[in-house]
Amino acid sequence: MADQKNMFRPPVPPVSGTVRPPGVPNQPGMPLYSPNKMEPPGMGTPAPNINPMGGPPPPSGMPQRPNFSLNGHGTPPSGMNMPPYPGQPPYGNVPSKGQNPIQNSAFMNGPSSQPPMPYGGNSQMPPGQMNSSNPPMGGPPKNDVKSFPFPSSTQNQGQGPGMRMQGPPGVVPGVGPPVKGMGPPTATNLGPPPMNRGAPPQAGVQSTGQSSLGVPGQTSDSGGLPAPFHGQGQYSHQIGMALTPGITPNNSEPSSRKSTPDPSTEENQSFDALEGGDFSQTQNKASVAPPFPGNVTSFPSPGMPPQSRPQYGGMSGPQISRPPMSTAPGPGPQNQYPGAQNSFPGAQNRYPAPPRGFMGPPTSSSFGPPPTSTARFPPTGVPYSSAPPTSFGNRPAMPGPPTQYGSAPPTSTIQPPPMGPPGTMGMSQMYGQTPGQPPIPGPPSGPSPPQTQDMSAGRMGGGSGPANPQWASSQGYPHVSASAPSTGPGSFPMSQPNTGQMGSNVGGLNSSFGSMSLQDRVVNLLQDKHLIPPEGLETPKPRLHNEYKKVNCNPEVFRCTLTAIPQTSSLLSKARLPLGILIHPFKDLSQLPVIQSSVIVRCRSCRTYINPFVFFVDSRRWKCNLCYRVNELPEEFSYDPVSKTYGEPQRRPEIKSSTIEFIAPSDYMLRPPQPAVYLYLLDVSFNAIETGYLRVFCDTMLEELEKIPGDSRTQIGFIAYDRALHFFNLAEGLSQPQMLIVSDIEDIFLPCPDDLLVNLQESKELIIDLLNQLPTMFEGNLETGSALGAALQAAYKLASPQGGRVTVMQTVLPTVGPGALQLREDASQRATKNVSNLGPATDFYKKLALECSAQQVAVDVFMLNGQYADIASVSCISKYSGGSVQYYPSFHAVKNPGLSDKYEADLRRYLTRKIGFEAVMRIRCTKGLSIHTFHGNFFVRSTDLLSLPNINPDAGFGMQMSIEDSLVDTNTVCFQAALLYTSSKGERRIRVHTLCLPVTNQISEIYAGADQQAIASLLAKMGVDRSISSSMSDAREAIINAAVDAVAAYSSTIPSSQRMGLLPLTYPLRMLPNFCLALIKYKAFCTGVNTTLDDRVFAMQECKSLPIQYFIMSIYPHLYPVNNIESFNTEDKGDVKVPKPPVMHLSSANVDSHGAYIMDTYDNIYMFVGKAVSEKFCKDVLDQPNFMSIPENMLDLPELENSTSEAMRNFICHLMDSRPGGANFRVIREDSKFRVTFFQHMVEDRTEASMSYYEFLQHIQKQVKS
Repeated sequence: MADQKNMFRPPVPPVSGTVRPPGVPNQPGMPLYSPNKMEPPGMGTPAPNINPMGGPPPPSGMPQRPNFSLNGHGTPPSGMNMPPYPGQPPYGNVPSKGQNPIQNSAFMNGPSSQPPMPYGGNSQMPPGQMNSSNPPMGGPPKNDVKSFPFPSSTQNQGQGPGMRMQGPPGVVPGVGPPVKGMGPPTATNLGPPPMNRGAPPQAGVQSTGQSSLGVPGQTSDSGGLPAPFHGQGQYSHQIGMALTPGITPNNSEPSSRKSTPDPSTEENQSFDALEGGDFSQTQNKASVAPPFPGNVTSFPSPGMPPQSRPQYGGMSGPQISRPPMSTAPGPGPQNQYPGAQNSFPGAQNRYPAPPRGFMGPPTSSSFGPPPTSTARFPPTGVPYSSAPPTSFGNRPAMPGPPTQYGSAPPTSTIQPPPMGPPGTMGMSQMYGQTPGQPPIPGPPSGPSPPQTQDMSAGRMGGGSGPANPQWASSQGYPHVSASAPSTGPGSFPMSQPNTGQMGSNVGGLNSSFGSMSLQDRVVNLLQDKHLIPPEGLETPKPRLHNEYKKVNCNPEVFRCTLTAIPQTSSLLSKARLPLGILIHPFKDLSQLPVIQSSVIVRCRSCRTYINPFVFFVDSRRWKCNLCYRVNELPEEFSYDPVSKTYGEPQRRPEIKSSTIEFIAPSDYMLRPPQPAVYLYLLDVSFNAIETGYLRVFCDTMLEELEKIPGDSRTQIGFIAYDRALHFFNLAEGLSQPQMLIVSDIEDIFLPCPDDLLVNLQESKELIIDLLNQLPTMFEGNLETGSALGAALQAAYKLASPQGGRVTVMQTVLPTVGPGALQLREDASQRATKNVSNLGPATDFYKKLALECSAQQVAVDVFMLNGQYADIASVSCISKYSGGSVQYYPSFHAVKNPGLSDKYEADLRRYLTRKIGFEAVMRIRCTKGLSIHTFHGNFFVRSTDLLSLPNINPDAGFGMQMSIEDSLVDTNTVCFQAALLYTSSKGERRIRVHTLCLPVTNQISEIYAGADQQAIASLLAKMGVDRSISSSMSDAREAIINAAVDAVAAYSSTIPSSQRMGLLPLTYPLRMLPNFCLALIKYKAFCTGVNTTLDDRVFAMQECKSLPIQYFIMSIYPHLYPVNNIESFNTEDKGDVKVPKPPVMHLSSANVDSHGAYIMDTYDNIYMFVGKAVSEKFCKDVLDQPNFMSIPENMLDLPELENSTSEAMRNFICHLMDSRPGGANFRVIREDSKFRVTFFQHMVEDRTEASMSYYEFLQHIQKQVKS
């Protein structure tokens, strides 16, 4: 621990600058693009220019359907010009604000048939008006919609292709140069975004090397642009802003109806086209057969839709390719960046390309249109007769706590089933009836198939429990393996059942469900008190064939709230559980296969990357597992880079691992990879100097300067600010840094702009000199004002040419210049049910964030304020630019050393962690499923393309989903996340994650596969949106009713005569009520006077962006008994033996005065020492003779020469290492004033403003009965 918390570091001696002759340029010899290579559009196919979606007639039997693609792979309209210069932020409108209760079915399952309701979100559209004329695809007539229902997908459609700018083109003040061609939509500009190809442009397409950068909101002569939206909540919350809210036209029709066969007007969506890929550059040339060798029905395989059934999203047969437009930005033509395809520097541990010559990127002669990611509006599930009342209907108010809080749980004449599964046994036996326990009748189960899976079991932890069953030690989820049997996923021929062979049990992949009876997995919440195994909660795993299990995606990276997907939307509604996915796409991985190849194999329709769950029809053809199209397999794919031989394609790494990374060829680049750019904005006002953060920052920066990610081109700069801006000239050749002060902050300009961002290697001596001088340079500063807005404007001007990362250190409320804020917190209003001022006070920071996102600039903010600093407003600069926010309340380097240690550890991690620039991410899913709501920090550039100027390994994202079409024709569904980014070394890479889940038509299997941790995390994200759009009390009620609905829906499957006096819930969901109670006691949703507005807003942001494992730890911390830490089993972590104490429930009943306990809340680690603890513990662990000698502010453990001390320090260091940043450690005595800090996390206890866990269960039982 001492190594992780070095509070006192030796000072770095200042290095005086020396005069050096001018060095070589930062980018020596950077060649420009060469002209595009002109190639014919196809094999003897003339370039069509009449019908943008024209093409040859599809094969016989294929339905004639238009292309509904919204994923950026459609064909650009004729006569389309290149995107204009960057700098245009997105435009749109603002929905009117209002507050209406929404039904809980919409809260959890998204799409709803309810009429539009008032919406009160904070996000606002950028300047501009919307033209709702010409509703697409037969949409409803123009009708002003003032608001949308909360998270229904209907409200997400305000950003679809049907929305257009109106009004004459011109210059928007403060936004950028005028854009020509903006106008109402036409019949030919409503299709999918264009692709990025290298073929010759169509007639009228400009071939200039104009820089685009994927700027949202750019237009061309062919029409206006759809209104963009942001990834904060559902689409109506994912929009830009306007100074004056406007009226939102009626755009509530489902996205599938809003799609059109015409090309998209988003000609500027070059990043959309890049992630979609270049058909002509990424697929094999004429060396393979056409992609549709006859009718699709000639290749029967699983998941193939019957020919009589319309294809998802209107997907039709193949169409002839057209000459794509050129969308390359930068100083020259596209796709000619030297060395971008196969000669990336620094590529290590990669699979080499085949040892044979290739004639360059091949082209394809024909390909089918891509399917849309959102199809028909899902039907609203009709509640069953015994379902609880809707959570957002007219439910009676929550009753008060029972008269006797200490009363024992009610008893019943019917004994409940066993609390958990027995010891380890086969699947057919693992949930068998315990002797002596009467069964609880339930719906009949299906036939029992052969045993397919074993499952770990064990003893209930956290206290005394029943002697039977016993828990066994569980095993963690293995890392993605790079090997799988050749007879497993993707095997051919005909290794899977054909279409139509699935019976009532929906195929064989989920056949193990048949051996599970619903009544065998019941937990009586009123009696079973020990629900957490000693090793912690398990992570449910999808029940698939063993071959699929071995290659499925790690749940720490990609997981779903339901590991068994309902077959229909009505079945999902009946289950009363939310459907969504959670992803940690850039997570640090110990094993990651990296592929460098000239061919990246993708589906020609939906652009899915080949993965372990595709089906090989034969050695030359494979069927997509998302859209079921049969594709040709390039000959190069038969090459095995491991054995360096040609053989079966199943041996490729892409088929053996569901997480893989490709070195992207030049087709995936819009411009040459830019250098890594890091710009730091440092608050140097009076308050900032008083906190002492500047010394910690500079010392840490000096120590980690050599470890900052980048290459020889890395650039760095510093700007200090109080009431004025202080720039630092670090040009090579100066003897010392020069400070340039700009006091006019209303009209920002950059003095000597060429010398403010300098090459890190060339100017390292000046940078070291500056970091040594900064802490003392502003010591006497008495200026209290903070011009944060002006500093951000200057940073934007400085970093926008290349893009990069801006890091802000802010300690006070911005009070002067652009973006100035005022105090909005009223301490007397903290205890009210509805908390105000949760949204931003101004749109300045959001508007600037959209401009930053357009130029690939992300802003990260470190808030070190001791008083209110309006995080709700300031954080918008990070939220909408793909950045992050860190919060250190009451920071002081001397008075709060524990928090200072955490800040230093977080900063060290922040400076050295890997980073991706110019990133975009898209989530694809099997047809029939649709993603309608996004959660996280990003900007939604098109319907499903997330713009991430920066991506970091600590960012998490969430998506809500709906079932639009019945999944009766498939036995599995797949989700694929593709993250395209530029590494700090200048390589363009694509990281792909693929998740496979079974489909079921049995509600018992849905409950058996529910992921309670993922559900709680998704509910928190939805609750944050509800708090902002409606009210805090509505969000709390929605969370409570989510637990009520789940219990009521499950109880309805059990005969009423068998559940009298019980509160039954399926074993996988046993902790969901506990998590819901923890959520309403979490800072984001709790009531009381102790939660400041900044604390609440920051907690809400953590709900949206924290990866699931860290978020669950935040709302329901881990509690361990450690007074006898030597008595527990250990596990080896390298050369260190780490004890494994059991995890306990968060109840003060589990805390004894004779014990000592460790509580891990993710941000803090507390050691609570009871007043009757043994003197041996005090001496061996704390180096104190007895309890009374323990210091009040003990922030570290001494290193003592005994086994107990070593075991304790090993365990705490293990906890510290299990998170990306640092944690504030504190020893708390039972009689300390800090004991409240410890016990406030006991979420199962009753507090002054909330119920206890048992009272909460009584409330649920009362609501279920009503």
